[in-house]
Amino acid sequence: MELAKAISAIRNASSRRLGVARVRNTKLVRSVCDCLVREGYLWSATPSESMLDVQLKYGISGDPVISEIRNVSVPSRKRFCSRTELRPVLAGIGCAVISTNQGVMSDTEARRRCIGGEVLVEIS
Repeated sequence: MELAKAISAIRNASSRRLGVARVRNTKLVRSVCDCLVREGYLWSATPSESMLDVQLKYGISGDPVISEIRNVSVPSRKRFCSRTELRPVLAGIGCAVISTNQGVMSDTEARRRCIGGEVLVEIS
């Protein structure tokens, strides 16, 4: 549930062109934000007290780097993909964040390691 709130906060802050989005600091949210930092969709995610300050990234023209972000797995319907079912998002332009038994990682890293898992978020 906290991940869905964090995704909504990032989406809303990006659409309003804010510099920072504040989300609740949980282990899963921090892992997803760290994955987005590694993939280049966010500048940083720094913890402060019980919140996580997410620095949003924008292009040269001022357009947000994250044009669309959506929650794929929800508590009532989880989506799992094996290593053979993982496909690139938007032919490699987008990214999916996957929770595996080796941690939270992007879809490209999961394909490189030949592992599957639960698809949490898709970004385009």
